[in-house]
Amino acid sequence: MTFVDTSALYALADRRDDNHARAKKILQELLRRNEEFFTHNYIIVETVALIQRRLGFSVAEAFLRDTALFSLFWIDERIHHDTATLFASLKKRTVSFVDCTSFFVMKQRGVRHAFAFDGDFLTQGFILVNEE
Repeated sequence: MTFVDTSALYALADRRDDNHARAKKILQELLRRNEEFFTHNYIIVETVALIQRRLGFSVAEAFLRDTALFSLFWIDERIHHDTATLFASLKKRTVSFVDCTSFFVMKQRGVRHAFAFDGDFLTQGFILVNEE
């Protein structure tokens, strides 16, 4: 199972993104291997907001339809609280609350691989998937 981050989702949506071509190659390879994708609802909210702001409403709407590709994990009150504790312990300006949620959920579910272009996943001990 591979966790999918906003950085990868946005790169796939925006042809002008520096990681667009690489993201497409990675996605094609993961699909070829029949990899199961997983993300959480905070990632969907973050990605929709980013796409809508930068690329427009119709692209954001299309993205929402495409989320059927993923197993979607819903963040509940307990996980939100536990993530807030993790966020406070990291004390890093560059690590977002959504990233902390991803780290917490990935650890909780035993997921080690992330489709992401965010180096904070490496810092937290996860493996970034690539086109190999």
